[in-house]
Amino acid sequence: FIDIRADAGLEKLRPAARNVASGGDIGDLLGMVVDLIAQERAFVDATETQASAGLLTEQLLIVYIEALQPSIVARVAELQLTANNHRADEDGGTNSDESTSAILDLYQTLTRFYGNVSETLSMQGRLSVGGSMPDAESMLAQPIPRSLQLLFDPFVQYMRSGLTDQHVSAIREGSLGRLARAADPASSDDEEFAREAPGRILEVFLDVDRALSRVFEFVPASALYSAVARIAGLVTEVAQLVAGRLDAVAGRCGIPSSVLSDPQVLASPRLSSGAIYQPLASEEKLEAVSGIVGVSVASRLFDQCATALSASIVRRSQELLELLRLRYLPGEGIPSAAEDYTTAVRLGALMESCATAAEMHAVVDRLANTATDKAPGIEVIGDSLSMLGRRTSSAVVFALVAPFSAPLARIPGLGAWHSERESISSMNIQVPLFSFSPSEEAVDIGEKMHILLPELEQVEAMDQQEMRGAQLGAEELQSVFTYVAAWLPGADSHVLVDRQAPPMQDMLSLVLAVVLRSITRQICAIKPPLSLSGRGQLAADVDYIASVVSSFASPPCHEFDAVQRCLVRDNDPRSGAEAETEIDTEAEVDTEA
Repeated sequence: FIDIRADAGLEKLRPAARNVASGGDIGDLLGMVVDLIAQERAFVDATETQASAGLLTEQLLIVYIEALQPSIVARVAELQLTANNHRADEDGGTNSDESTSAILDLYQTLTRFYGNVSETLSMQGRLSVGGSMPDAESMLAQPIPRSLQLLFDPFVQYMRSGLTDQHVSAIREGSLGRLARAADPASSDDEEFAREAPGRILEVFLDVDRALSRVFEFVPASALYSAVARIAGLVTEVAQLVAGRLDAVAGRCGIPSSVLSDPQVLASPRLSSGAIYQPLASEEKLEAVSGIVGVSVASRLFDQCATALSASIVRRSQELLELLRLRYLPGEGIPSAAEDYTTAVRLGALMESCATAAEMHAVVDRLANTATDKAPGIEVIGDSLSMLGRRTSSAVVFALVAPFSAPLARIPGLGAWHSERESISSMNIQVPLFSFSPSEEAVDIGEKMHILLPELEQVEAMDQQEMRGAQLGAEELQSVFTYVAAWLPGADSHVLVDRQAPPMQDMLSLVLAVVLRSITRQICAIKPPLSLSGRGQLAADVDYIASVVSSFASPPCHEFDAVQRCLVRDNDPRSGAEAETEIDTEAEVDTEA
């Protein structure tokens, strides 16, 4: 009897199936199947053969879907082939994206079709595809209907991995490839990079966000986290491209690679003839700093986009988990339309490669209890933010502190630390042994501190110019000083900044802190013991530098403060309990510093 009914239905379907095989719209064919199933429902109503209704409709639906399947498989394979062989066009679009959209549209069309069939067979709640209408508990234990498996089998592997593969490949060959070309020093100079890179970075993040939107919607729950992590991994590739450009600029102007990889090295003075060690007034130094500031614009835009993407992933993960609880977990709120619930649960189980809906519950339950701070991709994005933020901030700060290297490097080897000063000068004048003037090195350091503020104003002007060139306004992107102050202290707890201060004052405090730490390190490198005159000279140098710093801001370095207090005690004319009391009250602070 089923064979007779099936032959009659297939006779009507074959012309439409041939049309679909030739590239026609599958919607008409699916509509015909729904009509045929509706006729079978009418037959069941007329003959009152309820006992055989589930077997009859499922077997007929299997026959009809077997007739559809070659066309569906061919269409999916053709679209996948087109996507895999895509080439980016001149406008930045890809054939891959169109093909991916077509596959997902077909999937949604078939989902609606199966839902329509289920609704047609509902019989006011007495029948469903695959058998009689079950209660929730018995439905979970039933095998996935063969008709559902046949219809969606071509999509299972695609949804689990193929969709993600296509998006990752398309982004790498499309927007990420264009960013790579813009970041290549052989293809663009610093000015071109600063102008083009921000737009390319935005393109990549827009593509990544679109890919994540599709992945969260279509990828099965058990494969979702790995899929999201793979797409989020593209963010790391963006960070590496920008960091590579920074490395090229740093290498060209003389910034040691160790400075970029470890912010602690900022306080290690060195002697070099690179452009970065010159005053900002020199043309070579201006060009070097301009290149660094240009990269910082790209870094800040990356920071902004990656932070927003992380928030988006967390939000989507939370929404997905809530949807999984409502849709699949028993007792969480089954929809009133039981046939829709049945279809959704069975299709979800099929996509999870589960034999029954009950098997899928273990998968969903595990995901539903996942902590929100474990959202996929968040850790890798955070690592990329930290890496690029610290490297860029270190380069900006080093560009400002590098000119201090020459006088700082000379401090440990000065002969004044170990010799006693003559009481008679070369002009036969009596020199008081308790009076000391700042050394040449201290004066040089002080003079360089005095020109820091004008240099910062110059860097700020460069930054605004680079942002205008990239068509970014101050309201769209934080300033370079705000960015540096946000990242560098996170790597170095000894650098103190005032979060309420204006960005330039914040930056000045940060740079002075690095210089003071460098001075402290060089003082600690002086070979002991110091002569009496050497201690006096060191105290004079430290007091002079402290007075210069205090004219800008409060000294922002605990270590330097500790050195200054030690020198005051060492030269303290008081003796006995009075001096010991002050030492005791400050001992804990000094020990920590």
